[in-house]
Amino acid sequence: RQADVRTRAWLIDVRGEIVGQARRIGDLDDEGAEVAFDLEQPDGTRRTLRTVGPFDTWALHRIDLGLRRAWVSTNVGRDRSDLAELVLDTGTERVLRTHPVVDIDGPVFVDRYGPPIGWSSMDGLPRLHTLDTEAARRLTGLGDRARRDGLLDDDPVIVLPQDRSEDGRRWIVTAIGRLDRAELLWDREADTLRRLDRRDTDAAFRASLSPWEPVSFDASDGRRLHGLLLR
Repeated sequence: RQADVRTRAWLIDVRGEIVGQARRIGDLDDEGAEVAFDLEQPDGTRRTLRTVGPFDTWALHRIDLGLRRAWVSTNVGRDRSDLAELVLDTGTERVLRTHPVVDIDGPVFVDRYGPPIGWSSMDGLPRLHTLDTEAARRLTGLGDRARRDGLLDDDPVIVLPQDRSEDGRRWIVTAIGRLDRAELLWDREADTLRRLDRRDTDAAFRASLSPWEPVSFDASDGRRLHGLLLR
């Protein structure tokens, strides 16, 4: 494909193929120009899914042409970013989940195809909110097992999938705690779990590290802001 001066990004579907583009519209010299997300049609034309202003968020996380669905986090027309499912044939958005206080961080996918199994937020420590209870329970179980097996220095706060083999036998997940972050390889067939990233062997040094502390405060406009503090 040939990008032009208006192309901001390509839209890639779950098969790894280009199915559209995000393009800048209006004056190219205007930093506040809108961006249109265009999906290619079977006849070679393009249809605009959404036009987004310079101060709006419309993050396209996954396009699945087989299901004719896409999943986005967006604050367009609302106070904060929500998780929404987009029907590609009609452009209709359906809000799946919203957080009453903060923007969502984004959807969480386990498989390479299909909808998210949950979404994450951080109105304190990171948290996984479930859409698929069984898939989320499996992730939590891997984190608990890693802690029991001595692969982690502290209890995991959140466990997120990173990748998996084509046959689904091997999974890579990230277990995040207040002190430690680990990349774990789970072999489903052998039912083995091991840590992939390098771990400092000095237990005293690890024990001296400062844990995450959730903080929040009121901004000048009255909004409540949340974050993590390392002392």
